[in-house]
Amino acid sequence: MTYKRVIVSDFSEEVFTDEKEVGTVTILNHPTHGARMPVRLHATPEEWAKHTFTPCIVVEYTHPSGEVERGTMLVEDFNALAANDVDLDEVIAEQALLQRPPEQPKPRRERGKGRPPGYHWTAEHAGEPHSGKVNPHEIAMIHRLGLDAVNARLRDTGFREINPADPAMRSRYRLDALEQADGNPPDNQPELRLEETQ
Repeated sequence: MTYKRVIVSDFSEEVFTDEKEVGTVTILNHPTHGARMPVRLHATPEEWAKHTFTPCIVVEYTHPSGEVERGTMLVEDFNALAANDVDLDEVIAEQALLQRPPEQPKPRRERGKGRPPGYHWTAEHAGEPHSGKVNPHEIAMIHRLGLDAVNARLRDTGFREINPADPAMRSRYRLDALEQADGNPPDNQPELRLEETQ
């Protein structure tokens, strides 16, 4: 036994076996059945072609007593409520700007988010670009490994290299101290007393 899916037009009760022949009408609001909305109905393009849209607005009026009226009005009927040549289109545009909620400041990104403390102090990551200050431990690791070895790793992993000709990088990574200590075996380098630098 096989089953075949059919679609019935809610406007004509005509039966269709091809879903490409039938569209969907979604009723978002209805004066009688408002609490049950939205509701979807099926209609063919030919049935829907008979429709005409009238420009309307959905409005709500709150009485001083607190009672609320909500309904749909023709735009022209709404505009007719204005007196003394008031242009309600201009009033709505102005109030839309004034009543727009203020933009919330973007949350600040946590420092080092996603990376454990000391991430850039290791032989695997020292010298990689990152925001904030360079820690003395990272500088000491770069000095211990040697600039050539660090730049070779940075180059192999797709990062920018530390350029000793760049004054900002010289200061950031204390390259002057590295050159002064050059020639000492890595394990016997004098202790580097470094301050954090920008």
